[in-house]
Amino acid sequence: MSSLEETFAALDQRMKAHRTRIAGNVPAPQATKADATTDAAREIIETETRARSERTAKLREQRLARLNAGMADPKGT
Repeated sequence: MSSLEETFAALDQRMKAHRTRIAGNVPAPQATKADATTDAAREIIETETRARSERTAKLREQRLARLNAGMADPKGT
């Protein structure tokens, strides 16, 4: 093994030992103010999307009912 290979092997061992040592000491990520803002924005968008979908479905039903009623009427008025 050359001296360069030995150097990289030693470095690799030190890095593995360091990763093993710090693996148990990693704190849980804390929610930041930006995360709270993002969550609130997503909730608002989801609520508005749900309301729009419900409104669209209701209007579609009314339109189809009107079309069906118009076809049932022989005069077409």
